[in-house]
Amino acid sequence: MNKMKDAKRLLLHYFNSVAREPLPGDCQTEIECIIDDIQDYIDYKIAVIQNQQNQQNQQNQEETLIDFLQGKAERAYCSYINALRKDECKGKDFKLTNGQFTEKELKAHCEAAEFFGEHKAFCEATKFITENKEADSS
Repeated sequence: MNKMKDAKRLLLHYFNSVAREPLPGDCQTEIECIIDDIQDYIDYKIAVIQNQQNQQNQQNQEETLIDFLQGKAERAYCSYINALRKDECKGKDFKLTNGQFTEKELKAHCEAAEFFGEHKAFCEATKFITENKEADSS
């Protein structure tokens, strides 16, 4: 903005010294009107650009949140799969063959269930945000 003020001062100095004498009172010279119009246009363009940047930032934040939640959901699902691969989480046939279902197996199943619950929660949050975003844009 300082550059605009400097340019305005230089233009006014040039036109006042070369062409005309300033008009009396509150009247502006033609160049002052032009400079004011240019300044108004620049201010308008800056406001438009800032508005577009704010909208883009908001959209990026929403996409970042969705990406973050999807990543958390995927990691929780992978943790769930890994927990199910442990011997303690093997199926009914394995447990009947060995004849055991102890506290260790119960904890392993609970851990796997927690990971699957996390996965479902993150998926639901992502779905909720996406659906509301689509509804808002309609």
